[in-house]
Amino acid sequence: MDVDDDLKYSYSSKPRAVQTSRAKSAGKLLPPNIMHDPRVMRGSMFAGRHGSGAPGKAKAKSIYEAQKVASYTFTPFSLEANLVEQLPAVPERDSGSQTDAFAARKLSHQKGWAPDGEFLRPKVGVDSSTQIEDADKLFNFDVEARPLLNVLVSKTIAQALAEVKEEQEMRNVRNSRKALLELKADAARADRELEQKAKDAQRLKLETERLKELQRQRRQVMAEKVCAWQIARTLVPQALARASQTLEDRGVFYDPLRRELQQWLEVDVYRDADVKVQLRRLSALLLDDVVANSIRRQTILSQLLHHESEAFVRLILKDPLRVPRPDTSGDADGGEATTQSEIPVIGPILISRQDSLDTIEHKIQAWIAENVGDSVPIPSGGYLSVLNLAGSVV
Repeated sequence: MDVDDDLKYSYSSKPRAVQTSRAKSAGKLLPPNIMHDPRVMRGSMFAGRHGSGAPGKAKAKSIYEAQKVASYTFTPFSLEANLVEQLPAVPERDSGSQTDAFAARKLSHQKGWAPDGEFLRPKVGVDSSTQIEDADKLFNFDVEARPLLNVLVSKTIAQALAEVKEEQEMRNVRNSRKALLELKADAARADRELEQKAKDAQRLKLETERLKELQRQRRQVMAEKVCAWQIARTLVPQALARASQTLEDRGVFYDPLRRELQQWLEVDVYRDADVKVQLRRLSALLLDDVVANSIRRQTILSQLLHHESEAFVRLILKDPLRVPRPDTSGDADGGEATTQSEIPVIGPILISRQDSLDTIEHKIQAWIAENVGDSVPIPSGGYLSVLNLAGSVV
């Protein structure tokens, strides 16, 4: 390198501190300002450098530098000998031949025309024949096809090798992608676990703060109640005494014992008397119902069973029961038609004097369900309310 190049960016004067009005402490180094440093290059970085342009000394390789390692994945080898057809020198020579002679055709008076009017080329040259024997070896298929076969085999091997390399590379790419996705999934899983832990910690913190706040509010309410109770315990007797004294002074006087007795009578005695009166009324209603039910049962059994203790009875209804039945006459146009049939008599039904009214009612319903069907509506008050007891037959 030239001496001018060495001194191109140098500064000859001695560096000196910038004069300022502030007092500087002894031994304190001020940071340099790059905008005022004369050692920093000024001007355009794209400007041409005025130097000799001689190449510098090449840097010697260090023994500590990493050496290139040959790849063990692929071993390149040349296929040019198989991809390029190797043609041997073929001897050449010139030779002439003539095809078989055509059948003779009569020419017309015009030269070159056949009698049928078609043009016939005039014959030139000498007629001769050529015979090719197997011993001449004019064309050997194995020898001629071997270069083409070599090229096809070489191309196939090259294509197969390229496909194998591509498959191996794709397999490596897939493995790398799978490993990367697994790493990303593990990282995402770890992030989710950390996020969940943070959420749980935040939730636990909020729950703890809420419980503490609730306990504080309860203690505050309890303290307020205790204070109010302590104040009321001292003020209420004084207020009662003052109110009693004020009422006595105004003439509104009452006997405390009489008032207490009146309250006791209103609360306890009157209430107990009211309860007893209601119980007696309820018992009277129940007794009336039991007596009426017994009288009705005896009346029904006496009219259905005159002297027998058990018998089959046919019950006659006051009004016949109307039961809808499907019309099978076929007169209806489309759909199903229904007709009303009447049932004036129920039975015979086995009735005993030991049966209750509910038992008789169930027997009547069972007979109707068995003989008529479930489509019969139950009258209000049951079937016993629509019976003509005077006309029933044993």
